[in-house]
Amino acid sequence: MIVREQRAPDSLELLKLVFSRPKQAVAGAHEILAANPSPFDASVAYHTIGLVHREYGDLPAAIGELRRALALARRADSAERIADVLATLGIALVHSGSSARGLVLLDEGARATNGVLGAQVRFRRGGA
Repeated sequence: MIVREQRAPDSLELLKLVFSRPKQAVAGAHEILAANPSPFDASVAYHTIGLVHREYGDLPAAIGELRRALALARRADSAERIADVLATLGIALVHSGSSARGLVLLDEGARATNGVLGAQVRFRRGGA
């Protein structure tokens, strides 16, 4: 019998858990934040928490967490991280009634990347 070690997922794996296991995603995000993370990992953690808030309808909390995620993504100087957070924040702003500002952020995210992530950002923008 093989026993696999239980461990916290790496930061990017948390985003994959948001829709299937949101409580586990948030718990993992808090673990990362408690461990003095890099700006990149902290950005992913706040992004995860913000997504869960957004999906459960707490838009003010989502927007606050996503703004923190964006600031940290910029500190990490990761174009993909910035674009992904911009798109998520843009959708949250659209859902909260700030459509013009949300669309500006979605456009900014679409311009910041290409490839698969670029297509995903443009798809989210189209849905908005």
